[in-house]
Amino acid sequence: MNIPVPEPGLVIRYVYLWKREAEAGHDEGSKDRPCAVVLAFEDKTRRRVLVLPITHSMPQPPQVGIEIPQSLGKRLALDAARSWVIVSEAKSLLVARTRFASNL
Repeated sequence: MNIPVPEPGLVIRYVYLWKREAEAGHDEGSKDRPCAVVLAFEDKTRRRVLVLPITHSMPQPPQVGIEIPQSLGKRLALDAARSWVIVSEAKSLLVARTRFASNL
């Protein structure tokens, strides 16, 4: 399966483990959700990617989020419901270079 090279601006699907879920003892997220790639860099064998979760739930303190305009949500193939990108927590992922569609 060809996977696009993760780069800032790309929205991916990921089973995101929220901080509150991890603190409750979970080791895996409860569902697959869109996440925004905000940083990506590589070494010889893998790429490190920093993602922010996207949710329909309005951020509640101490969360901080930015509402995604509907026009942008449509371009990102999100559904029509209101969505926020949560900027107060992030995940760092390691992805093997061999999984990408193009040769880095």
